[in-house]
Amino acid sequence: MTKEKEYVARRSLWYLYSIEVVHSIRDGMPPILTRDWIGYALPEAGKDADWLLIQYQHVNALSSAVNTLYSQRALCQTLDERERNQDQTHKTPESWRTGLPIHLQNIHQHETGYVTLDDQKTRRLTLTMIHKCHEAIFIIFFPWTGSQSKGLISEHYRKRSMELCVKSA
Repeated sequence: MTKEKEYVARRSLWYLYSIEVVHSIRDGMPPILTRDWIGYALPEAGKDADWLLIQYQHVNALSSAVNTLYSQRALCQTLDERERNQDQTHKTPESWRTGLPIHLQNIHQHETGYVTLDDQKTRRLTLTMIHKCHEAIFIIFFPWTGSQSKGLISEHYRKRSMELCVKSA
């Protein structure tokens, strides 16, 4: 096996792991390895943006947010402690976004992102970044509060989530 094939095989293994981690967050959604499902092709050496790294870091950011906000210990915290955790957690996807390649960092903002939607590749990149940013916002700002058996979502957090999504849309 050549060095390049070995490199691609190693990246593909991490790729499968990253998909598994994402889908373990979303209960009942089995990972399907098709381009339509994941939105971009399997990893190849030396092509465009390193989507494997971007996806892997995104999964780590979301896993960290979910663990901080929804672990058994987190669900038993006081409202003040949960607010503090939420503020801290919001910084995680922000640091992920600022760590993206330069041309993707602000692509979710109207002024920078939508002016370059002429070609299909740019349009796809833009929508992928918007989806990932909104996915992080949803996970962080929709905490379950009150009686867990009733499954209530705090109206305050719902409004904050909508404001953030509308601001970047």
